[in-house]
Amino acid sequence: QQISSTGLGSNPVWIDNETFCYLLTDQARAEVVVTTLESDGIVYKLTAQELLTALPEEAQVADQLAIRQVMSHPAKPELLIVDTAVPSQQAQYLFAVNRLSQEIEPILELDDRYGFIDFHFSPDGRWFTLTTYDRLDPVDATWSVYLHDIEQSETKLLAFNPIPYPAHSTDWSDDGKWFLKVEDGFITLIAPAHDYFKMLFFDAELCNSSVWVHKSSGS
Repeated sequence: QQISSTGLGSNPVWIDNETFCYLLTDQARAEVVVTTLESDGIVYKLTAQELLTALPEEAQVADQLAIRQVMSHPAKPELLIVDTAVPSQQAQYLFAVNRLSQEIEPILELDDRYGFIDFHFSPDGRWFTLTTYDRLDPVDATWSVYLHDIEQSETKLLAFNPIPYPAHSTDWSDDGKWFLKVEDGFITLIAPAHDYFKMLFFDAELCNSSVWVHKSSGS
């Protein structure tokens, strides 16, 4: 295999077995770059200015929007989710970007006081989840999860009791139908497509992580 330079970058993400993207950071502002194993260069590039023009006019501040993270949709390789910030407005924006049609859709706006620790899709790709916390109240802050429905372009906000280490407190079932969240003394199971949830209580010490047990193909 021939080795070629990609430039200074970060946040590498596989799109499929041949295609990957990353943030090109060797210029004033990061850009999203898509390339392939076989190509000698960039096959798609997304700049902060292109994202900026997709925002409402009152939110467009020239040369102020910064790209921070990118993620690829697990079932639609043409779709990317891009996280950005406008420091002068103390605002954060998430965009859905179709790199083939070049359509850009803002899907979520957050006050910059809210940081986040979790940024991913459900396994079937229908739901995009973002876990946030209030950075100005780190001790007693209530953690929140935004569930964005890619199919319906709708967002639901779920609030949870704080726990000491929430980074691994949520997980999706393999079919993407159930969202699991551990809280202080109980577990919440959520079926977001049906607006249904149930709570499971347990007698144990504080639990702060949860995972679905994935069955093998032979079971």
